[in-house]
Amino acid sequence: AFAWCSRLEKIIIGSGSMLESISKYSFEECNNLQYNTYSNASYLGNEDNPYVILVKADNQKIRSCEIHSQTKVISQSAFEGCGALKTVDFGEGIMSIGQWAFLDCSVLTSVKIPTTLTTVDYNAFSGCSALKKVYIEDIEAWNNVNFDSTYSSPLAYGATLYLNDEKLTNLVFPEGITVINSVAWRNCPTYQTITLPDTLVSVEGYAFNNCDGIIS
Repeated sequence: AFAWCSRLEKIIIGSGSMLESISKYSFEECNNLQYNTYSNASYLGNEDNPYVILVKADNQKIRSCEIHSQTKVISQSAFEGCGALKTVDFGEGIMSIGQWAFLDCSVLTSVKIPTTLTTVDYNAFSGCSALKKVYIEDIEAWNNVNFDSTYSSPLAYGATLYLNDEKLTNLVFPEGITVINSVAWRNCPTYQTITLPDTLVSVEGYAFNNCDGIIS
């Protein structure tokens, strides 16, 4: 929408904005646009919170990124092609991860997902073939994440899921859960037992596909 606006200098993302993503080429060739910067990444926001949306990595050679604690959205293709990116600290507060956000981050080894995350768009973790450890803090919060596709999940390449830093072998769904989200749980090799709640109404297709360690 604003690509090639060479005189554009400033964009303010309102504090009450429901904006969930910024497309890859929205600010292409806007060479005078001023971003807020923090830990190898560029952001847009407002006076109260300059870090609402992480728009892009500073360059494709970065090796780490600590996402600002006030960030709500990681935009489309934000870290696409960052082949040297090994660690990302999501912190707390991230609500949405855009499509292709970590496309081909081929040496990224682990991620810790905050309980605030609600949406992960198309193929956000596609090409993250070295991703082997995914840390979560709450079963219900993880189950409620809306994943757009299989490769939206950081488990897509067979990563191990950790609950509060402990390898998740005995997966117990708490009472109150009515639907098991297929993308949230598939492709993890370490589940051994699964306990389902009495409140369960349905299990989505392929929910435990490629979870070959399940015995009961």
